[in-house]
Amino acid sequence: MIDIKVLGTGCPNFHKLEAMCHEVVDELGIVAHIESITYLDKFMD
Repeated sequence: MIDIKVLGTGCPNFHKLEAMCHEVVDELGIVAHIESITYLDKFMD
């Protein structure tokens, strides 16, 4: 399983990237966990 973290502030481009990640994972049949992180303090973790 692949862990993918999408980091951003929640802007429209962030949501486009998040959706694109889901589409690519589904299209390629990759088993992945996609986590969206919008809190700036969690970026450092």
